[in-house]
Parts: sequence; structure tokens; C-alpha cells
Amino acid sequence: MLENDGAIIRMLKNGARGYILKDSNPKIFRKALNSIRDSGYFINELVSNKLMHYINQEESHEAQVMPIQTLSDNELTFLKWICTDKTYKEIADEMNLSPRTIDTYRDNLFKKLQIKTRTGLAIFAIKNSIIDI
Repeated sequence: MLENDGAIIRMLKNGARGYILKDSNPKIFRKALNSIRDSGYFINELVSNKLMHYINQEESHEAQVMPIQTLSDNELTFLKWICTDKTYKEIADEMNLSPRTIDTYRDNLFKKLQIKTRTGLAIFAIKNSIIDI
């Protein structure tokens, strides 16, 4: 695809799980597919730079929707795990919870924060200093 900041951010906000340029070599394509299979998403240097630019340049509506104090301790812990490369099942194991409980946390946070993607949750966590980068 094209190397366009706006297009990449829009795709990620709308649920894309990764992004590679159309002229990427087959090794990158295989790495992206394996990453999506294993962790649910593929974030390469191109996408991470676009995300950081977006975080630093744009005011996020999601961050203003709900004060962080209204989130439970488990939701805050879940948000920290969301920012890792672990799958939802691995997060459930780390938190000693069932995968269904993790799915409930994710879905509740999507509703509470009016966010649609895991990337959006990670951006929220970064902007609200839930994690440090």
C-alpha cells in the first residue's frame, strides 16, 4: 500500500491488524502473517512511526470520553497487557483469568472509551500514562 500517514492511521483505527508496503519483500510479508497469527497484529517500524506521530500530533477524542479513574484495577492491568505482543489468551494466562473474562474486559473498554481496536486501546494507554514508552 501507499506510505500515507492519514490512510494508515484510518485503517488502523478501523480495525486493520497491520500494514506493509506493496513493494515489501516476501520475508516481511511472511513475518507480518506470522505476527498476525501469533499475536493478533503486526506493527513494523513504518506503522509504529505513524502511530507515534499521530499520538504526538492529534488530540484523541477517546482520551477525553472517560476519566481514567473510572476504570477498574483489572481494566488498567488489562490495558498494560494490551500494549505487549501477547495474544488475548496469553494475557488471560498472565492475569489468571479465563479468555472469556479478557474478552469482556476488551469489549467493555471498547464501549466505555468509544474505541474500536486494540491499537486504539494501546494509544489510549500511552496518552494517559498507563504505560511508559
